[in-house]
Amino acid sequence: MMNRFWLLILGGFLLQNGWAQSGHLTNSPYSLYGLGLSNDLNTGITNSMGHTGIAMPAKGQINGLNPAALAGMEANRFLYDMGVKWQQGSLVEGNDSEPRLAFNFSSIAFAMPIGRGGGLAFSILPYTNVGYVMRGVQTQIIGSTDYFESTITGNGGLNDFNISFGQTVTRRLSLGVSAKVLFGKIEENETDIIYAGSTVLNLNEKNYYNGLGLGLGLQYQLTDKLRIGSSFDLSTQLNGSQTYTVVVNSEEPIADENELDAFELPMEWGFGLSYQWNPRLLINADYKMDFWGRTGQKDGVGTYVDRTFLGLGVQYGKTDEQFKFKNRIKYRFGINYDTGNLSVLDDRVPKFAMNIGVGLPFSQNSNSMINIGYSYGQQGVVNNGLIKENYHLITLNLSLEGVWFVKTRIN
Repeated sequence: MMNRFWLLILGGFLLQNGWAQSGHLTNSPYSLYGLGLSNDLNTGITNSMGHTGIAMPAKGQINGLNPAALAGMEANRFLYDMGVKWQQGSLVEGNDSEPRLAFNFSSIAFAMPIGRGGGLAFSILPYTNVGYVMRGVQTQIIGSTDYFESTITGNGGLNDFNISFGQTVTRRLSLGVSAKVLFGKIEENETDIIYAGSTVLNLNEKNYYNGLGLGLGLQYQLTDKLRIGSSFDLSTQLNGSQTYTVVVNSEEPIADENELDAFELPMEWGFGLSYQWNPRLLINADYKMDFWGRTGQKDGVGTYVDRTFLGLGVQYGKTDEQFKFKNRIKYRFGINYDTGNLSVLDDRVPKFAMNIGVGLPFSQNSNSMINIGYSYGQQGVVNNGLIKENYHLITLNLSLEGVWFVKTRIN
């Protein structure tokens, strides 16, 4: 079992690296702004429960939304989670619609017990996603009535390598801490056709970012059924460098390198409730706030504003201890709303999604599951030149639980 887990981990990281280099992270025009679109997806069951789980304990699963959820892991129980996503959408502007498609990994995580009442987890997942194509962009030449036409593409994003630790402090209280390394590359290519094709200008810009972040978490069991949780991430400063290459009519390229101004990521705070209505029914509710307005940063087309997230999730499933497949299936539903962190001409870019999912067991002696989720969502508005994006998202998470360092007894 141990060798199998290490092979899965190695394979997952190799897949992540390969897909991250492909650029097929997203196909949304809104990923043009800032460092790209924030990644909402995480590990296991949270994707189908409205992306909620700040107060949910991590029994038999990895909960990447709060490091305190790692507390109290069972001895000799090791957890692994790898996810992929497939997204199909369409962009709506006036009466026009354009289809888009993206496929990529969504999370890789590994967790294990540490000491008495403690749990340690390692994870890597996208922090932001960039993927856009703009064709036929016309710009007037200064001092002339002529225009030049551009095709602009962008891809890449930031990755989040996270180490989290949770510890039981009292029978009801658990605390957690997490450290993350943010790193990645955002690349933009622009081709300009000037003077009816007599001049072709190719511009390539590669921005590299890196930074360190720190987060804290708490969970408290108020009653036998009700648990509350809170997460807090400190603001993070990203340092960056840029390489810039210009090619005119396929001549010798002109290259330049320079340091980028530091980019500040905001302080983030979240609060959640997790209510075990009965042994079959679990309800989560989360509220999050990202304080972008305090960073004082602006994008070329808008202003960063505080982002609010609201989510509600439900899981229903029987608690049959025997391996009866139909009795161990988990059914999930969730909704979530995000105000967005960018304001363009006083219009925000909000996001709304409805989620359903199912957990299919495939082991009699563990909590191992295949978690499948589907989401329908909308992002943006058709106003002030903005575009509305409708999308369908399918997620697949392989969530495994293994038992290590236990000798098998043969009678």
